[in-house]
Amino acid sequence: MSMKSIKLALREDKVYVQKMKRISRMPVNDEAWLAELESLHARRDIRALNSTALLQSSQKIAIDNNIDNQMVRSRCVEIKIKALKQLLVFKNTMDFFRKYIPAKFAASLKAMSGTVTERKATVDYILNNLDDLIERLEHVVHIADVIIEDCDQAGFTMKRIGDMLEQRSREK
Repeated sequence: MSMKSIKLALREDKVYVQKMKRISRMPVNDEAWLAELESLHARRDIRALNSTALLQSSQKIAIDNNIDNQMVRSRCVEIKIKALKQLLVFKNTMDFFRKYIPAKFAASLKAMSGTVTERKATVDYILNNLDDLIERLEHVVHIADVIIEDCDQAGFTMKRIGDMLEQRSREK
């Protein structure tokens, strides 16, 4: 049996078709999420902070920056949660197929390739598209984590600036 015939057999397999239909009904918005994450990070008010502006109207600027920072962080968390939900479904499906395909098509796979490693490579090849989706979603989660961490650091910086301004006002 060839790779082509295994793929044809999979398209007729009810279990495979059912699980792949579930996957195909889930819109993968990784490119839109990545563009939004990049935009959110680039437009953050805290990036334009300077000491002169802070010293002139520190409370309003600090409040606005903290609100903006929290808004960006919350949206990043929301995107991360959506990506993680899809990632869980895709990974569970991948794990299922990595066991199901070798069991269901054991004879065909054995006839195609002799070693266990070769058969695993064949299954990986068959599941390549699903693996690509998983990698794309993992990238979204990683970028969201980087921005969330940056927001946390910015919040800490704003806290330190507030403490310094408070100390400055007490010294006057």
